[in-house]
Amino acid sequence: MEAYGLDRFGVRSAEDIALHSASTALESDIRVAPGLSELLQDDLTASHVGHHMINGVIRKLDTPLFLRICDGEIGQMLSNLRGKGEHYMFLPRLLARAISSGKIAPKQFLITAGWEVLSDEDHVIFLEAWEKAGSRWIEVNDRS
Repeated sequence: MEAYGLDRFGVRSAEDIALHSASTALESDIRVAPGLSELLQDDLTASHVGHHMINGVIRKLDTPLFLRICDGEIGQMLSNLRGKGEHYMFLPRLLARAISSGKIAPKQFLITAGWEVLSDEDHVIFLEAWEKAGSRWIEVNDRS
């Protein structure tokens, strides 16, 4: 089976190249990483983390699992992690506001949880491979 040039991400075959539309695995990993959920209590940190994920392909670092989740799913996941019972957390656009000292950068936040947003170059490589592999989506409607 062909890995379409994605072997550095643990992809062994076309079967590994699928996009998941639910955030349950990412949410679980954030919950078990010490201190990450608490950092999301800060509105600015939550907003930065959410915007970092919008429109990107998110990859689990230790296994070939790829997510492409919509802004509503990201907002719901962040609301769940914040424990505020929000049905949907609106993520307002922030105009070039830096994360203040003491806060974690969105990229490092996801890496701490075992995930990353693919770089622009890797994003293009992944999507081309995904299309060649049949553009498979895995949808899980398991929200807590």
